[in-house]
Amino acid sequence: MKNTFKILAAFIMISGLWSCESEDNFMIAEPQANAFAILTPDTGTAVTITEATPTANTALTLTWEDVTYGTPTLVNYTVEFALNGTDFANPTVITTVPDTRYAMTFADLDAKAKALVTTPEIPYDGSPIAIDVRIKSSIGTTASEEKYSEVTTIVVTSFIPTNPPLIDYPQLYLVGPASEAGWANGADNQPMFRDANNDKLFILTAYFNAGQLKFLAKYGQWAPQYGGGGGFLVFRPTESDPDPSPIDIATAGYYTVTVDTQALTYSIVPYDASGAASFDSVGIIGTGTSDDWTSDQNLTATPQNPHLWKARGLELTAENVKFRANDQWALPGNWGAGTFELFGKTSIDGGDFKAVDVNGTYDVYFNDLDGRYAFLPAQQ
Repeated sequence: MKNTFKILAAFIMISGLWSCESEDNFMIAEPQANAFAILTPDTGTAVTITEATPTANTALTLTWEDVTYGTPTLVNYTVEFALNGTDFANPTVITTVPDTRYAMTFADLDAKAKALVTTPEIPYDGSPIAIDVRIKSSIGTTASEEKYSEVTTIVVTSFIPTNPPLIDYPQLYLVGPASEAGWANGADNQPMFRDANNDKLFILTAYFNAGQLKFLAKYGQWAPQYGGGGGFLVFRPTESDPDPSPIDIATAGYYTVTVDTQALTYSIVPYDASGAASFDSVGIIGTGTSDDWTSDQNLTATPQNPHLWKARGLELTAENVKFRANDQWALPGNWGAGTFELFGKTSIDGGDFKAVDVNGTYDVYFNDLDGRYAFLPAQQ
């Protein structure tokens, strides 16, 4: 029994000595006390980007001092931009790398710089953009023990594009047996017409088959999409999300379908098209087209939907146009006074209107039942 107590006492002593030795060897990683510097570029460096600048070339190479943490460990470095004078109240993260060097292309620098001074309502005006740059070091998967570098400032002057990019507004396209495309998601699917006063409201008056219907937010893609039932929409953001039920149209015929993507509601109301005028052709004409006012750029319709007209890939400029039927100005086949560029509603015998705000290639849609139109960036 005495031997047992001796062995137990010896074990406790050895364990205690090992524990003390482990505590002595345990090291806490802490960043160096002194600040670390950005080596390049020098503060005040100016970068000018023009429309002719090769976008893939290197515009800016950032290098900085290594940060030590008192013990060997992997250090990550995060490059941050902020508008000069904002004290990094809302920094933009450019990248995180395990090295002390990062190169930015002209395309990336141009986009990041303009993003600091623009909004959807306020475009870039060509003024120089002063940008504060700093590096944040951290360790571990939780990015702990952060330390910030000294700040350097660069000045980027970019350009206003001669032809700014086409504005691609969110859109809805029909898919399902109730539509002419069936379940094909890239088969010239008919778009809904966006309301000029509410960009979350879509309206289409047309002939629908009896069958199921859904709405696609991107042409040729299954998500985002909307399904639903009972007047309420169900939104599917990505293809990994559950597939919503389709909306049923019980009887074939003309309907006005209205979709509100903000309220997540829809309605399907029968429409009497028996007294609607019929036209052999409908076209777009005006200084905004390739043939000016001399001849029409004709649109086409289908036997099932003789009031829905479309033309793919028309070259248009930001000048005046009108829609007319049968290559003449006779009423009621003469539409103008569009309420908004790109989408809206015309009136019979209305005046010329500017259909697009940017020169480019567009898919053009027109409904002679209610005068609604859409000019969408051409699908590839």
